[in-house]
Amino acid sequence: MKIPYTIKRTLEALLVFIMIIAVVLLLIWWNPLAKTQLLLSNFLYQESETDHPIAIVAIDNKSRNINQGLGEFKDWRRTYYAKVIENLQKHQPSAIGIDIFFDNPSKGISAEDVQKITQNPLTAFSELLKYTGEDLHPDDKIFINTLNEYDNIVSFARYENVGGEPRILYPFFKNIENVKIGIGTVESSEDGIIREITNYVEETPAFSIALLEAANLEYSLPKTNNKTIINYRTKVLQDLDSWLNNRNIRIIPFVDVYNENYPEGFSPEYFKDKIVLIGVYDKGLGDAYFTPIDPNNAMFGVQIHAQAIQTILDGAFLRNMTTQEQAIAAILMALIATASIFTLKARYAFGIIIAAGAAYFIAAPYIFRQGLILNLVYPPITLIIALIIGYAYRFLTEFKQKSLLHSALGRYVNKDIANQAIEDPSQIDLNGEKREITVLFTDIKDFTGISEKLHPQNLVNLLNEYFQVMAGIITKHGGTIDKFEGDAIMAFFGAPTPQNNHAIRACEAALEMRTALKPLLDKWHQDPSLPNGDKKPDLDFRVGISTGEAIVGNIGFEDHIEYTAMGDIVNLGSRLESANKKYQTHIMISDATLAQIDGLFDVRFVDVIRVKGKQNATKVYELLCTHGNLSSDQREILRLYNQGVRYYFDRKFIEALDEFNKVLELHPRDFLSDIYAGRCEILKRYPPTHDWDFVYTMESK
Repeated sequence: MKIPYTIKRTLEALLVFIMIIAVVLLLIWWNPLAKTQLLLSNFLYQESETDHPIAIVAIDNKSRNINQGLGEFKDWRRTYYAKVIENLQKHQPSAIGIDIFFDNPSKGISAEDVQKITQNPLTAFSELLKYTGEDLHPDDKIFINTLNEYDNIVSFARYENVGGEPRILYPFFKNIENVKIGIGTVESSEDGIIREITNYVEETPAFSIALLEAANLEYSLPKTNNKTIINYRTKVLQDLDSWLNNRNIRIIPFVDVYNENYPEGFSPEYFKDKIVLIGVYDKGLGDAYFTPIDPNNAMFGVQIHAQAIQTILDGAFLRNMTTQEQAIAAILMALIATASIFTLKARYAFGIIIAAGAAYFIAAPYIFRQGLILNLVYPPITLIIALIIGYAYRFLTEFKQKSLLHSALGRYVNKDIANQAIEDPSQIDLNGEKREITVLFTDIKDFTGISEKLHPQNLVNLLNEYFQVMAGIITKHGGTIDKFEGDAIMAFFGAPTPQNNHAIRACEAALEMRTALKPLLDKWHQDPSLPNGDKKPDLDFRVGISTGEAIVGNIGFEDHIEYTAMGDIVNLGSRLESANKKYQTHIMISDATLAQIDGLFDVRFVDVIRVKGKQNATKVYELLCTHGNLSSDQREILRLYNQGVRYYFDRKFIEALDEFNKVLELHPRDFLSDIYAGRCEILKRYPPTHDWDFVYTMESK
């Protein structure tokens, strides 16, 4: 039993779809392009405002300047931090995080302290012992006492992985009662970029989470694998002038807080109810990492912690697509691609597939703002894989056969119909449809006389050359060649492919055909004589064009089908071609055609005629040229002629005669003006009755 074409086509598409999905699912499971996904996802991060601004007290170049600041960072005393904390606490921040790892107690004594102690010899020795004994260093005591004085301070702990086992490195004062500890170590992705934090290591929270707890702020964490992807909203802040103006994070130099000498325009009241971070902000001190929002400029760790806090407070959590979601997206892409490849022409299929890929990428930033990081590799790459597999399959199974079939079939039927038959044979049936089209008929003038003078073989060869030129112009403008009948051509525009401008196309084709006639005749004059001594003739042709509804479709029987058009407008077009003989015009169009081309072409009124076999009359016009291409003399002739026509229909026959005579003075061979001048001579002497309808009835075809 023969499988119906549509079912066979569907099964082939299903097979290709399964092949595509198999390849893509293997890629998703294997994930060889993980780094590519990370790279592409960087473009999804964009700067935007947050609802929870944070302040950073920056250990910057100014703060460690020997003259203006506190000196080299390696020599800083713990008392500096104590004083900054006390100065901050005056303004009631919700929490203070110290992004500095205090791994060991202080050692040694500063020259400044030595000078102070030795000023009193009686106590000098006992005071110096404080710097060398087993007790805490005096600076550390001051620092720790300051930490203990408040319950909203978080200090930094390190995290490292040793032999697969996590190990937390605490600061030397980890057992101090009031000091909260948060793990500040950040881990990079496989491309070296910091994208997420680990929420808890054992029971110790991340630095950012510990700060939220210290500030007594409500928050929730995503139910994921103990990770929070940071939703970066601020790029690296490098311009010092922007530190105080940034909406999300304001940065104040450490030394300014230490001295309570704040920059102009900044009030320390800003610290109230804010989370304040103290950390390194100088490239010379390290602690800088690359981030997805600005992968070419390293961001300091303290700013990364700030944005992690903002992510949690804003609830702006991100997550990557799961393997299942990637598979679903890939399946949808495969469906779109496979359906396009097996139902559309290649150029349209490519367009749909490119549009699907573009839409996916365009939607990615919007979906990112909703919290989902689309996989930008495997779903889009599905489209490429589909193109490769789909068209490879079609080439091996269809295209070679179609090419041979098209070459053979195209010799006998219209190319559009051949394509239709090849793409989907099931559409070739006997059904027709009503559609508005424009028909075009041509016929060679005095063909009978020409044919009598030529040998049959020479006549056929000349007709073939003539048809090749004229048919090429028709198809160039989108027309469908219906048939060649003797010396006549029947064509139509607007079917089988719908065309909104079918009337314009037909008129453009007719004018170009008239233009192409002279070069063809010039060539014939230069060609050698034909066999048997026949001379190539000077030929001319006429064109009739009409527009309206017709029945178009495949007409015939199972073994011989012809795509054609039928209806009154087809008959009218044929009659208009013949009517050119009566008025000695070359291209005659109907009033319905004029209605669709008005303003684009120059035309002149011919007559109101009733063609043989029709009761209704129609106005007909001569198509002259595209608008604006008449010479000044031609425009004057047309103006006088149109004025004469207006007088004629107003029954002012004497005035009309005068206008037509003016035309004949300028152009004595203007046949239409001669016709109307003759009518007016009669009508001025024998005026018509009031019920005269101006209609001229054609007595022959």
